Amino acid sequence: MSGTHSLAPASNSGNPPLVKDEILERIQRAKESIQGKQNALSKMQDRETFRTGFGSKMAGVRNLVEVGGFWNDKEEQKQLLDAIEVVYKLQEKFESQVFHGESKTQVDQDIKALKVQVNDLHRERVAMIQEEAQEAETKARDWKLALLEAKKAQEEDSTEREEAQHDADHTAAQLEKTGSDHSSNAG
Repeated sequence: MSGTHSLAPASNSGNPPLVKDEILERIQRAKESIQGKQNALSKMQDRETFRTGFGSKMAGVRNLVEVGGFWNDKEEQKQLLDAIEVVYKLQEKFESQVFHGESKTQVDQDIKALKVQVNDLHRERVAMIQEEAQEAETKARDWKLALLEAKKAQEEDSTEREEAQHDADHTAAQLEKTGSDHSSNAG
């Protein structure tokens, strides 16, 4: 194991990395959906501005046609008014095809709901990471205690070994002394 270190946390918790990855993917999809809804809302607002401006201009044109006393005959005037009506109807038909019945209020509510969803997903992910961090801290404390116990046991064993060595040296010295006493008595 010497020389090899992994920066990736060991994940023995109930939240494997795949779950966190899935949450990140869901957050990304929700953000993309929010962007799409915001784009749709912007288009709706632009269309509303267009519709208002278009309606105002067409009303002005209709008024010019209706009050103008310069027509050679009423048929000319009627044809132009009919053409204006056709343009109005085309614009209304086009309008209904653009938004498929979605209202600005609904799109706004969808955006708010998606933002809440993103916030909830971030909270869920943070909670998972905090849980893993707490588990890692607990494991680190357990390992630290085990290390301290191992060092203490090592010190105790060293002390016992030193005492045993001292006793052995003392016994050897005693035996040597006794052996020399016997040799001097025998001589």
